[in-house]
Amino acid sequence: MTSESPTPETPPSLFRFFTVEHKGRTATMAVLFLLAGIAEGMGLITLLPILELAMDPTSEPTGPAAWIASALGFVGLPLSIEVLLGLLVVLFSTKALAIVAASQQAGFIVAKVAMELRLDLIQSLLRAKWLHFTGYPTGYHANAISNEAQRSAVAFREFTNALSDALMAGIYIVTVLIISWETALAATLVGGTVLLLLRGFIGETRDAGSSQASLMRDLIARLTGALPALKPIKAMAREDYLLPLMEMETTDFYKAQARAVVATSLLRGMQEPIIVAALALGLWVILTFTTVPFASVVIMAALFYRLTTTIANLQRRLAWVAEGEATYESLQSHIYAARAHKEEWEGTADSPDLVDALRLEDVAFAYGSGEPVFRHIDIELRSGEMVALVGGSGEGKTTLCDLIIGLLAPSEGRVTVDGVDLRDIDMRSWRQRIAYVPQEPLLFADSVRLNVTLGDPALTDADVERALRDAGAWEFVQQLDGGLDAMIGERGATLSGGQRQRITLARALVGTPRLLLLDEPTTALDHATEREICATLAALKGELTTLAISHQPAIRSISDRVLQLQGGVITEMEPDVESAGV
Repeated sequence: MTSESPTPETPPSLFRFFTVEHKGRTATMAVLFLLAGIAEGMGLITLLPILELAMDPTSEPTGPAAWIASALGFVGLPLSIEVLLGLLVVLFSTKALAIVAASQQAGFIVAKVAMELRLDLIQSLLRAKWLHFTGYPTGYHANAISNEAQRSAVAFREFTNALSDALMAGIYIVTVLIISWETALAATLVGGTVLLLLRGFIGETRDAGSSQASLMRDLIARLTGALPALKPIKAMAREDYLLPLMEMETTDFYKAQARAVVATSLLRGMQEPIIVAALALGLWVILTFTTVPFASVVIMAALFYRLTTTIANLQRRLAWVAEGEATYESLQSHIYAARAHKEEWEGTADSPDLVDALRLEDVAFAYGSGEPVFRHIDIELRSGEMVALVGGSGEGKTTLCDLIIGLLAPSEGRVTVDGVDLRDIDMRSWRQRIAYVPQEPLLFADSVRLNVTLGDPALTDADVERALRDAGAWEFVQQLDGGLDAMIGERGATLSGGQRQRITLARALVGTPRLLLLDEPTTALDHATEREICATLAALKGELTTLAISHQPAIRSISDRVLQLQGGVITEMEPDVESAGV
């Protein structure tokens, strides 16, 4: 039935996922950022002859200004204030357009990353083994799909900004080298010093991000566990006992956020004074001990400040990336844990149609290394008959159902369908022949049609009507405002308990099932509704093979046979007999 999956490769790092999985858009974005940097660098160089001409219109251009004059002369343009200002506008307009295009590429990547992470997690969870899926609180899954995927996307956004800053810093270094290698060296040394002195804040933000990821996961898990039970909690005035738990976790999350805020604000606040102090010292040295032209001093100061602040911005971006990376790693570990426990089926044969019998032959089962739930179980469900399964809580009735479905594999023995071992059957083919109705109806806040079909486009309205008729639901559905399109509210809130159960039964019957599994289908219903549901189930006898887990006498009374599971042993009872433990 299922076998252990090999452990998959290590989850990709934030950098590898971004640059390898999305290399096309990433390369386009990097080229556009590079173009923007080159345009800005050329624009800053163009400022030099503009200032020189403004201060002395008769001066001969030198250095980079001479290069610009030669380039303009090559295309037949004079070296004038008007031409240079026009060139400046063109260069910075080019930069703006490149930045816009690069930002769009980054936005597309970020949106796609969030989508892919969510889909990866959803697909991995749906394909994981049942024991792995149920081993986590529902809130862990909800938090990963909503919060962690979004925070990971934000980390990607900051990664794109960091990439932009890194490319810009490279362009500025080249630009400053063209004008003054001394300025380039000084700016690089100052920027490197800032990175070195303040590197500890990046580690602090990463630790804070890791704490936030863990605390938010636990908080959402507690919320999703508590909210469905809020009515009984309020009814018994127990909310004051729940509140301290929520307050503690929320407060701890706030403290982790505060740590990140303090680290990033200190990082930002300490960078600028260091840069300005270094700039002031450099200007004092140049103006006091050299004869560098004032225009050159202005350009050198502007380039120095632009380069060092870009390096400082890069460090802040990396701090934000570090904060989000912990969330990304938490999400990826969730995805890869599910992939490592992927449900693998050995069988490839199409499922038999259950025209003879379903059998559990000398079956034993234990969860992990624990004590067996039962041993040497032998059950035969003959085609078309209805069998009730009774027994005390914890005896393993639901576990038997899970073995039949293939969600669990026997520790010993085998499950067969028409004599074919379930291990030899393609599990999807087998499960398509199963109609399963849980004790608690699972309904979506959507239309009757969607709740029956679950969005399967192959199912027509005729199929839905047939299933609703078989479930005894067609009459009341016709009376709903909108019929099949009627919205039934959260968890079917606009329907009665019996109506909800009938919609759930119709969902189970809408395909072409051969086996109907019922898990306490009438426990929460009143006697009149229970009789109606039992009449519906009795009408299905002969068409479907039915196994009903139930303590209710009404279910046992319509069953062909009643099996009792007690102490790991199966015994057969009379349908109208109520035994101890039932």
